[in-house]
Amino acid sequence: MPSSNVHFSSANNDWETPLDFFDRLRGEFRFTLDVCATPENTKCKAFYTPEMNALTKRWHRIVRPDGWAWMNPPYGREIVKWVQKAACESRFGLNIVCLLPARTDTKWFHNYVFGTCTEIRLVKGRLKFGGHNNSAPFPSMVAIYNAWTPANVTPTYITTMLAKQPPRVYPRIYAMPRRLRIRPRGTHNGYSKEGE
Repeated sequence: MPSSNVHFSSANNDWETPLDFFDRLRGEFRFTLDVCATPENTKCKAFYTPEMNALTKRWHRIVRPDGWAWMNPPYGREIVKWVQKAACESRFGLNIVCLLPARTDTKWFHNYVFGTCTEIRLVKGRLKFGGHNNSAPFPSMVAIYNAWTPANVTPTYITTMLAKQPPRVYPRIYAMPRRLRIRPRGTHNGYSKEGE
């Protein structure tokens, strides 16, 4: 089990996407390419492995115009190259969804995420990444890059989503006390005790 101090260094920068979290996004987007994967943890049929070096590939040539690419990049110092590549690929017509650490104080966030992607979803709560016993000690966000065209240049929208699907909550139904009945409109206070 990795120690918690590794989370803040570049010693361990591979964070496998939690399957339940990915499934919720897959229900919204049609993912056809996983750009940061291994054969063991890929989320799509088409994927790039570290040996293939996805940073040197043209992702937009593999994904259909109505498809989406998925990116959960290594979280070390190399992350700037990945978010820069995602921003660049969106300019070539690629729709891409990225799971990133919510490090809003970094240059890469301000240069290649905020103001560049279409939507940022701040994850409420901490994700429990595959292969780790505890939740991550850092917050996460989902950056959504729609295929860029001059017609769809919009500001970045910021919303939130939950780290875990909440259990279904049923509304409470309150019964009116037996001794009270509702009076017709125009009466004193709307309620009266029975027998009055």
